[in-house]
Amino acid sequence: CHGYDVFNLSDKNSGYYKVIKKISAKNTIFTCPSHFLKDQLVKKLDIDHSMVKVVPNGFNTDIFTTSNFSPPNGNVFRIAHCGRFIDLKGQFFLIQAISTLYQSGYNNIELTLIGDGETKNDLELLVYDLGLNHVVKFTGAVSHQKVGELIRQCDLYVHPSYTLESGHAETFGIAILEAIASGKPCIVTDSGGMKEIFNRQEQTFYKIVEQKSPESLANAIRYFLEFIPNIRVADFHHFQHFHTLLISHL
Repeated sequence: CHGYDVFNLSDKNSGYYKVIKKISAKNTIFTCPSHFLKDQLVKKLDIDHSMVKVVPNGFNTDIFTTSNFSPPNGNVFRIAHCGRFIDLKGQFFLIQAISTLYQSGYNNIELTLIGDGETKNDLELLVYDLGLNHVVKFTGAVSHQKVGELIRQCDLYVHPSYTLESGHAETFGIAILEAIASGKPCIVTDSGGMKEIFNRQEQTFYKIVEQKSPESLANAIRYFLEFIPNIRVADFHHFQHFHTLLISHL
Protein backbone atom coordinates (compact mmCIF):
# COMPACT_ATOMS: atom_id res chain seq x y z
CA CYS A 1 0.00 0.00 0.00
CA HIS A 2 1.27 3.46 -0.90
CA GLY A 3 -1.35 5.94 0.35
CA TYR A 4 -4.09 6.54 -2.19
CA ASP A 5 -5.23 2.95 -1.78
CA VAL A 6 -5.66 3.54 1.96
CA PHE A 7 -7.01 7.09 2.13
CA ASN A 8 -9.23 7.17 -0.96
CA LEU A 9 -10.39 3.58 -1.39
CA SER A 10 -11.01 2.45 2.19
CA ASP A 11 -14.75 3.09 2.40
CA LYS A 12 -16.21 -0.01 4.05
CA ASN A 13 -18.94 -0.24 1.44
CA SER A 14 -16.49 -0.28 -1.47
CA GLY A 15 -15.52 -3.28 -3.53
CA TYR A 16 -11.87 -2.54 -2.79
CA TYR A 17 -12.45 -2.82 0.97
CA LYS A 18 -14.26 -6.13 0.54
CA VAL A 19 -11.45 -7.55 -1.59
CA ILE A 20 -8.83 -6.44 0.95
CA LYS A 21 -10.78 -8.14 3.74
CA LYS A 22 -10.88 -11.39 1.75
CA ILE A 23 -7.13 -11.18 1.14
CA SER A 24 -6.37 -10.46 4.79
CA ALA A 25 -8.37 -13.52 5.83
CA LYS A 26 -5.82 -15.66 3.97
CA ASN A 27 -2.92 -14.80 6.28
CA THR A 28 -1.43 -12.33 3.81
CA ILE A 29 1.38 -9.90 4.64
CA PHE A 30 0.81 -6.27 3.61
CA THR A 31 3.66 -3.80 3.13
CA CYS A 32 3.76 0.00 3.26
CA PRO A 33 6.60 2.57 3.27
CA SER A 34 6.15 4.20 6.70
CA HIS A 35 4.86 3.58 10.19
CA PHE A 36 2.49 6.48 9.66
CA LEU A 37 0.81 4.65 6.77
CA LYS A 38 0.87 1.37 8.68
CA ASP A 39 -1.21 2.97 11.45
CA GLN A 40 -3.65 4.31 8.85
CA LEU A 41 -3.85 0.93 7.12
CA VAL A 42 -4.65 -0.85 10.38
CA LYS A 43 -7.28 1.77 11.26
CA LYS A 44 -9.03 2.27 7.92
CA LEU A 45 -8.91 -1.26 6.51
CA ASP A 46 -9.18 -3.22 9.77
CA ILE A 47 -5.96 -5.11 9.10
CA ASP A 48 -4.29 -6.79 12.06
CA HIS A 49 -1.18 -4.86 13.12
CA SER A 50 1.01 -7.98 12.90
CA MET A 51 0.10 -8.47 9.22
CA VAL A 52 1.61 -5.15 8.10
CA LYS A 53 5.35 -4.74 7.54
CA VAL A 54 7.05 -1.37 6.96
CA VAL A 55 9.41 -1.38 3.97
CA PRO A 56 10.73 2.14 3.22
CA ASN A 57 10.69 3.24 -0.41
CA GLY A 58 13.94 3.15 -2.31
CA PHE A 59 15.18 5.41 -5.07
CA ASN A 60 16.88 5.00 -8.44
CA THR A 61 20.62 5.09 -7.76
CA ASP A 62 21.39 5.22 -11.49
CA ILE A 63 19.80 8.68 -11.66
CA PHE A 64 20.43 9.89 -8.11
CA THR A 65 23.99 8.69 -7.72
CA THR A 66 25.36 9.73 -4.34
CA SER A 67 27.02 13.12 -4.77
CA ASN A 68 29.17 15.05 -2.33
CA PHE A 69 27.81 18.18 -0.75
CA SER A 70 29.10 21.34 -2.41
CA PRO A 71 28.57 24.94 -1.22
CA PRO A 72 26.59 27.40 -3.37
CA ASN A 73 28.38 28.26 -6.59
CA GLY A 74 27.77 31.91 -7.41
CA ASN A 75 25.58 34.64 -5.98
CA VAL A 76 22.20 32.90 -6.39
CA PHE A 77 20.92 30.56 -3.67
CA ARG A 78 18.81 27.94 -5.46
CA ILE A 79 15.92 26.16 -3.73
CA ALA A 80 14.00 23.28 -5.32
CA HIS A 81 10.83 21.30 -4.75
CA CYS A 82 9.55 18.32 -6.75
CA GLY A 83 6.01 16.97 -6.62
CA ARG A 84 2.56 16.93 -8.15
CA PHE A 85 0.77 20.25 -7.98
CA ILE A 86 -2.06 19.29 -5.65
CA ASP A 87 -3.20 20.82 -2.36
CA LEU A 88 -1.52 18.18 -0.20
CA LYS A 89 1.96 19.13 -1.46
CA GLY A 90 1.80 22.60 0.07
CA GLN A 91 3.56 24.59 -2.66
CA PHE A 92 1.39 27.62 -1.77
CA PHE A 93 3.07 27.87 1.63
CA LEU A 94 6.55 27.56 0.14
CA ILE A 95 5.87 30.39 -2.32
CA GLN A 96 4.60 32.57 0.53
CA ALA A 97 7.78 31.77 2.49
CA ILE A 98 9.89 32.84 -0.48
CA SER A 99 7.92 36.09 -0.65
CA THR A 100 8.59 36.74 3.05
CA LEU A 101 12.31 36.20 2.58
CA TYR A 102 12.47 38.32 -0.56
CA GLN A 103 10.66 41.20 1.11
CA SER A 104 13.05 41.06 4.06
CA GLY A 105 16.08 41.56 1.83
CA TYR A 106 17.04 38.07 0.64
CA ASN A 107 16.95 38.97 -3.04
CA ASN A 108 19.53 36.36 -4.08
CA ILE A 109 17.12 33.40 -3.76
CA GLU A 110 15.52 31.43 -6.57
CA LEU A 111 12.84 28.71 -6.28
CA THR A 112 12.38 25.99 -8.89
CA LEU A 113 9.10 24.08 -8.74
CA ILE A 114 9.38 20.78 -10.60
CA GLY A 115 6.15 19.12 -11.69
CA ASP A 116 2.64 19.74 -12.92
CA GLY A 117 -0.91 19.27 -11.74
CA GLU A 118 -4.31 20.72 -10.98
CA THR A 119 -3.14 23.64 -8.80
CA LYS A 120 -0.48 24.92 -11.22
CA ASN A 121 -2.56 27.82 -12.56
CA ASP A 122 -3.37 28.98 -9.02
CA LEU A 123 0.31 28.75 -8.07
CA GLU A 124 1.33 30.78 -11.11
CA LEU A 125 -1.28 33.41 -10.25
CA LEU A 126 0.04 33.59 -6.67
CA VAL A 127 3.58 34.08 -7.96
CA TYR A 128 2.35 36.88 -10.24
CA ASP A 129 0.36 38.57 -7.46
CA LEU A 130 3.40 38.50 -5.16
CA GLY A 131 5.66 39.92 -7.86
CA LEU A 132 7.92 36.87 -7.87
CA ASN A 133 7.93 35.98 -11.56
CA HIS A 134 11.69 36.51 -11.72
CA VAL A 135 12.23 34.46 -8.53
CA VAL A 136 9.98 31.38 -8.90
CA LYS A 137 10.48 29.12 -11.92
CA PHE A 138 8.07 26.41 -13.12
CA THR A 139 9.60 23.54 -15.10
CA GLY A 140 6.40 21.66 -15.90
CA ALA A 141 6.43 17.87 -16.08
CA VAL A 142 9.94 16.61 -16.88
CA SER A 143 11.66 13.24 -17.11
CA HIS A 144 13.10 11.58 -14.03
CA GLN A 145 16.56 12.14 -15.48
CA LYS A 146 15.83 15.88 -15.74
CA VAL A 147 14.57 15.90 -12.14
CA GLY A 148 17.94 14.51 -11.06
CA GLU A 149 19.74 17.22 -12.99
CA LEU A 150 17.61 20.00 -11.49
CA ILE A 151 18.04 18.70 -7.94
CA ARG A 152 21.82 18.55 -8.39
CA GLN A 153 21.77 22.20 -9.48
CA CYS A 154 20.00 23.43 -6.31
CA ASP A 155 21.50 24.30 -2.92
CA LEU A 156 18.54 23.32 -0.73
CA TYR A 157 15.54 21.01 -1.13
CA VAL A 158 12.17 21.82 0.50
CA HIS A 159 9.13 19.51 0.79
CA PRO A 160 6.22 21.50 2.36
CA SER A 161 3.40 18.92 2.31
CA TYR A 162 0.60 19.12 4.87
CA THR A 163 -2.21 16.92 6.21
CA LEU A 164 -5.63 17.37 4.63
CA GLU A 165 -8.80 17.53 6.75
CA SER A 166 -9.54 13.99 5.59
CA GLY A 167 -6.32 12.82 7.25
CA HIS A 168 -4.62 12.18 3.92
CA ALA A 169 -0.94 13.10 4.15
CA GLU A 170 2.42 12.44 2.52
CA THR A 171 3.21 8.82 3.35
CA PHE A 172 6.96 8.89 2.71
CA GLY A 173 8.51 11.37 0.25
CA ILE A 174 10.96 9.66 -2.13
CA ALA A 175 12.05 13.05 -3.49
CA ILE A 176 13.50 13.85 -0.06
CA LEU A 177 15.77 10.80 -0.21
CA GLU A 178 16.72 11.65 -3.78
CA ALA A 179 17.74 15.14 -2.66
CA ILE A 180 19.85 13.80 0.23
CA ALA A 181 21.55 11.38 -2.15
CA SER A 182 22.26 14.34 -4.44
CA GLY A 183 24.11 16.11 -1.63
CA LYS A 184 21.39 18.57 -0.60
CA PRO A 185 20.24 19.64 2.88
CA CYS A 186 16.45 19.35 3.28
CA ILE A 187 13.48 21.01 4.92
CA VAL A 188 10.30 18.99 5.47
CA THR A 189 7.13 19.54 7.47
CA ASP A 190 5.84 17.57 10.45
CA SER A 191 3.16 15.84 8.39
CA GLY A 192 2.60 12.18 7.57
CA GLY A 193 5.58 9.86 7.27
CA MET A 194 8.22 12.28 5.95
CA LYS A 195 10.03 12.74 9.26
CA GLU A 196 10.56 8.97 9.48
CA ILE A 197 13.22 9.37 6.79
CA PHE A 198 15.45 11.06 9.33
CA ASN A 199 17.00 9.67 12.49
CA ARG A 200 16.75 11.49 15.80
CA GLN A 201 20.15 13.18 15.61
CA GLU A 202 20.44 16.94 15.87
CA GLN A 203 18.73 18.74 12.98
CA THR A 204 21.93 20.13 11.47
CA PHE A 205 21.53 19.15 7.82
CA TYR A 206 17.75 18.95 7.82
CA LYS A 207 14.88 20.78 9.49
CA ILE A 208 11.41 19.48 10.36
CA VAL A 209 9.08 22.47 10.59
CA GLU A 210 5.44 23.22 11.35
CA GLN A 211 3.11 22.39 8.45
CA LYS A 212 1.03 25.08 6.71
CA SER A 213 3.37 27.75 8.10
CA PRO A 214 5.16 30.07 5.65
CA GLU A 215 6.91 31.66 8.63
CA SER A 216 8.38 28.34 9.79
CA LEU A 217 9.52 27.52 6.27
CA ALA A 218 11.08 30.98 5.88
CA ASN A 219 12.95 30.65 9.19
CA ALA A 220 14.34 27.24 8.20
CA ILE A 221 15.42 28.52 4.78
CA ARG A 222 17.07 31.51 6.48
CA TYR A 223 18.97 29.08 8.72
CA PHE A 224 20.41 27.29 5.69
CA LEU A 225 21.16 30.52 3.84
CA GLU A 226 23.47 31.40 6.71
CA PHE A 227 24.69 27.89 7.61
CA ILE A 228 25.30 26.14 4.26
CA PRO A 229 28.54 28.02 3.45
CA ASN A 230 29.99 26.60 6.70
CA ILE A 231 29.02 22.95 6.18
CA ARG A 232 31.95 20.54 6.28
CA VAL A 233 31.78 18.03 3.42
CA ALA A 234 32.84 15.12 5.66
CA ASP A 235 30.10 15.87 8.19
CA PHE A 236 27.41 16.02 5.53
CA HIS A 237 28.68 12.80 3.96
CA HIS A 238 28.21 11.00 7.29
CA PHE A 239 24.61 12.27 7.47
CA GLN A 240 24.01 11.36 3.83
CA HIS A 241 25.52 7.89 4.14
CA PHE A 242 23.38 7.04 7.17
CA HIS A 243 20.11 8.09 5.51
CA THR A 244 20.54 6.64 2.03
CA LEU A 245 22.80 3.57 2.14
CA LEU A 246 20.36 0.95 3.45
CA ILE A 247 17.29 2.33 1.71
CA SER A 248 18.99 2.58 -1.67
CA HIS A 249 19.76 -1.14 -1.55
CA LEU A 250 16.30 -2.43 -0.62
